[in-house]
Amino acid sequence: MDLAEQVWNEVGPTSGLVLLDLIEDNLAGHNSKVSRIWGETRGNATDRDCILVVTRQGAEPSVHDGEVNWDEPYKDGGPDAVHRRLRDQRLAS
Repeated sequence: MDLAEQVWNEVGPTSGLVLLDLIEDNLAGHNSKVSRIWGETRGNATDRDCILVVTRQGAEPSVHDGEVNWDEPYKDGGPDAVHRRLRDQRLAS
């Protein structure tokens, strides 16, 4: 059992959340791993990333059908810039 599934099994039932999906992304090659920055322990991480996609119980999940814009104009603006960008996008739609 992978870590994401184990976390969900341990905390999910009491979290007030509903698991929509568990996404696995297999990492091709050691240059894709975050662990390469950890010096001596690099290369000892899993060969994939896992993401739990959740929503609140009783909530309607928000689905984004549009194209994802991967640019980072808010990169140096901190978390407030991210929140402003998301709010502006929601208001525009």
